[in-house]
Amino acid sequence: MSTEQKFGVYPRTLKSGKTIYYYWAYRGKGRRVYRSTGQDTYEKAIRYCRNLLKLGKLAVEKSNAFAKYTEQLFVYGSCPYIKSRLLHGKTYTKGWAKKQRNLITARIIPEFGNLDIGEIYENKIDTWLLRLKDEGVGYKTLNHLITVLRIIFGYAVKNHDIEDNPMDHIELFSVKSPEKGILSREEVVQLFSDDSGTIWPSKMHYALNLLALFTGMRLGEILALKYEMVKSNYIKIAYSWSETDQLKSPKTDRIREVPIPEYLYTVLHGLNDGKEPSNFIFTIRGDRPIDHKSVYKHFNFALGKISFQ
Repeated sequence: MSTEQKFGVYPRTLKSGKTIYYYWAYRGKGRRVYRSTGQDTYEKAIRYCRNLLKLGKLAVEKSNAFAKYTEQLFVYGSCPYIKSRLLHGKTYTKGWAKKQRNLITARIIPEFGNLDIGEIYENKIDTWLLRLKDEGVGYKTLNHLITVLRIIFGYAVKNHDIEDNPMDHIELFSVKSPEKGILSREEVVQLFSDDSGTIWPSKMHYALNLLALFTGMRLGEILALKYEMVKSNYIKIAYSWSETDQLKSPKTDRIREVPIPEYLYTVLHGLNDGKEPSNFIFTIRGDRPIDHKSVYKHFNFALGKISFQ
């Protein structure tokens, strides 16, 4: 048997506890390839390799270019990883999938797209991440890239397309988030002393921020609120809203009720100008809530007003 035809098999225990046999074979010029046989016994693995050897496919170049391998990953509706998570009862939003897909397209493929997925090693990834850091890419983006790569290579290992996960020893960057400011009692009094238009030109934005103050609801939950969900002494939280996913389950994935004072009930229903119970409360168009950017814009405007009083 010539050098190019030699091969060997060896067992590898996966994280699941299952043992799978891999093989190595010479590809020429002393180079080896390492691949999975997909078999769980030594005898089956040997037969598998001998069959490939007969067919002349034991050490044939395997085209697993990263760009090709990941073309369906995080594409909602066709991504096998997302389908698997949903099948197991876990949630995965279209918005989150879109962010991850954008990172692959904009950041990862330009760097690794033409490389075989089995030839992207830890040192290459680590060097690339450090270079991005030196170029000014933020820690949160770097950590998001690491998370996406962990999913991709973890998926490849699970499907026996690669033997080792190059992300196993790459750690997340330490992120020190700036401390969020908390409104003082005096600022709260100034902000919500009245809704006459002095501080809040829009009654709707006054009501929205008053609701956040009294309930601590997330913005997505507030935007998803409909008149039929506001009772005289409590609010029923059943949905959250995002531009990508639109109505979806709240972050806690459960319906809950939050008590409210009578004054807040009056303010919220005061926005109802002939609308149906099933209509959104915080809306201009009627068929969808206001944009979240508008919420931040009006809140910052109100903060600016009280800072000069």
